[in-house]
Amino acid sequence: MAIRNPFEFSQYSSSFSVDNILLDSSGIGITGISDLMSFVVTQTKIRQEAVRIGYINNNPGIPQGSYDFVNLDNFLFDTPGSIFLASERIRDSILQMFKGDPSMIYERSAYKPTIITNEPPEDGVYDEGKAGGFFHKISQVGQPMDEYYEEISDLVHNGSSANSGDINAIMSPPSFENYITLKQYLIAQVNWINSVISILNQLRFIHKKLVITYPFTQVESGNSNSGCDYSYSVSNSTVGNVSNKPIEIILDMSEVVSSCTEGSSTYGYLCIQWTSSSSPSRMVVMRTKSPSGNIEETNILRKPIWGSTSSPNLNNQDPQIHDGNTGYYDSSRYDDLASGGNLLKTWDIASGNSYDPPISPIIDSGCLITGDFSTISPFRNGDQPNQASDFACLRVTNSYFTTNTGSEWDNKLRLVIFPACSDSDNPGFSWTLTITCLGCIDCDTNKVECGGEPFNGSSSSSSQSICNFSE
Repeated sequence: MAIRNPFEFSQYSSSFSVDNILLDSSGIGITGISDLMSFVVTQTKIRQEAVRIGYINNNPGIPQGSYDFVNLDNFLFDTPGSIFLASERIRDSILQMFKGDPSMIYERSAYKPTIITNEPPEDGVYDEGKAGGFFHKISQVGQPMDEYYEEISDLVHNGSSANSGDINAIMSPPSFENYITLKQYLIAQVNWINSVISILNQLRFIHKKLVITYPFTQVESGNSNSGCDYSYSVSNSTVGNVSNKPIEIILDMSEVVSSCTEGSSTYGYLCIQWTSSSSPSRMVVMRTKSPSGNIEETNILRKPIWGSTSSPNLNNQDPQIHDGNTGYYDSSRYDDLASGGNLLKTWDIASGNSYDPPISPIIDSGCLITGDFSTISPFRNGDQPNQASDFACLRVTNSYFTTNTGSEWDNKLRLVIFPACSDSDNPGFSWTLTITCLGCIDCDTNKVECGGEPFNGSSSSSSQSICNFSE
């Protein structure tokens, strides 16, 4: 069966309205009942396949063929009995995605994300460890949270499309003999379908800490279709005119690095558009894993920014402005430190010991005003008259961070902005950062996708586009 990407929203539908269903009083069935049941079967099978590919196939901790999903093939929906049989199997297949099902698919598969790799987990334990879940919980604004549905009762929470009535309903599909008339039975069946759809709509986001390749959506290197919808934008107008202290942003690169594969490496391209005007500001991007795999160096890269009194929040990508009065947070030293070298120092809050970075930033804009010829590689000016922004193409690979370890640092990059880095007393500074995922499109060679060619000293206009960001 063709597998659709569980991250793709268009495959999910709202509940059908009973009022809009046309009852066929001349015989068994409801106009469209077969389509409704087929729709629910298809949506359930999509989730079965996502779990199979993401957690079971090629899993060294699970012998192949040791677990079977409920078979949802070859249904007929022409009698109440066949509809009831299909409804029971749909129910049973949904329950397999949660803890407590007799098949134990969840218990053996949803723990310890490292089991998806072909290498044994570091602690040698396949069946225990930090619980995850097959699917992320969904926030009130429809975005995945860093919590997971472990038990079916977890589906009921603020912002959920499902309620306890839906859970109770799917447990007992309607049986024809319990209704006096055919019309009553058919209405009850449509109500049951509505409850199933409400539950399936909560199972939108497969566990993002796994690196999963979906055969139906895989984009090969060089494909003009990026296949990656990640984007991010922030500016001093959204954060406020913060000065005398850095602004930290934790970027989750799960979607970006799942764009392309090359041997054992996964990667994706980011177009970074950076604008700093009136007074210089600076941005740096740091990896969160030592390139040599040295644990001590990795720990240094993840410690709080030098002088910060708190560790970064890894659960969202909102800009974070920490408190402090030393290091980068010492206003009397800020300009010198923010415009100098040796970025980004970290420290241990308890001991006060500071640490030089074990490796240079992946990208450093430098402390300058953008839009002239003094860019720092890999930044460059776009081929636009009087272009105020600088552009950089970043190939993000899974070597920049840990993956599949269960750590909250998995798939995370650390981005730090130093507003007004050399003149923090200047109230007129302005900065804007826009990041767009280009998937497998190499924006180092295809610069049209990321700012166009660099200036050649001419002021002639160009039709080449700047970074294609869309909110």
